[in-house]
Amino acid sequence: RLSYLFWRSMPDKALFDAAAAGSLKDAASVTEQAKRLLNDPKSKAVISAFFDEWLGLEELPERPKDASIYPEFGEPLANAMLDENHAFVQNVVFGADATFTALMTGTATNLSSAVAPVYGSQNGAMSLDPTQRAGLMTRVGFLTVTGSPTGSHPVKRGRKVYERFLCGTLPPPPNNVPPTKPASAGGTTRQRFEEHDKNPCAQGCHTLMDPLGFPFEHYDGIGRYRTMDNGLPVNSATQVNLDGATHQVADALELSQLLAQSPTAQGCFTAQWARFAMLRDLTEADRYSLQSAQTAFAGNGLKVPEMLVSVATSRSFLYRSLAEGEAKQ
Repeated sequence: RLSYLFWRSMPDKALFDAAAAGSLKDAASVTEQAKRLLNDPKSKAVISAFFDEWLGLEELPERPKDASIYPEFGEPLANAMLDENHAFVQNVVFGADATFTALMTGTATNLSSAVAPVYGSQNGAMSLDPTQRAGLMTRVGFLTVTGSPTGSHPVKRGRKVYERFLCGTLPPPPNNVPPTKPASAGGTTRQRFEEHDKNPCAQGCHTLMDPLGFPFEHYDGIGRYRTMDNGLPVNSATQVNLDGATHQVADALELSQLLAQSPTAQGCFTAQWARFAMLRDLTEADRYSLQSAQTAFAGNGLKVPEMLVSVATSRSFLYRSLAEGEAKQ
């Protein structure tokens, strides 16, 4: 199980030997093996796979975009966006500052010729503009997969933040929610969505999602930065209720900083990794294991490798419950 978590492949001889010798019954030995597997270059592909699944980036190549608005978008650009995101998360997790904060706010990159124009940067640029970008949520891959075929989409982006970064659960939408007006109706995307949200049937879910989506209005449907939308200035300011307090947020940069410091977002990140590691949804029986991993994460400076080892050495990962009618052997 350790091997398939970190390598997605069968154990090597060292791990087989440790199992045969019975040393994997010892917590310290399991920790040692988990760190060894994670530090091997083979684990890089698994790190990328988690972020692809967590953020929905595996959908990028099939994401529909209006060719009249985004003629440059297609499979080559989508794959370049994936490559850029993979390089970023791998460099963080295996770098000197392997923290959740760096994932949420970092600007380091190495842009290919395909993706550089979307950022408005030069090919090979080593850092994104810190006045426009901060971490995972402002990378063009995330913004493209959460955008609409014709532009930005505050609801899709806000929902992704609410469900994936805050582990929120939304009720099913009602059947009678009317669509938003098209851009031809005039006004910015935000203005049209705010008008749409006044419908009684649209309230409830949208009060949770839309405030988390409006900070991304500086980015179009493929993540290009903009200051104008449909001929009018972009308004990305919002108010977010998080961790028992109300926060004024100017844009996606401030939202990224807020989530980086949020115990709710930090705990959700750990829970997402635990789900990924155990290949199932978490249950009440996992509460103690999850809390232990979250405590280790917070207590070790939000270092991602430390959290991964904590998940891999948790009781829920090392043991399973007996199935109905099953007896201990």
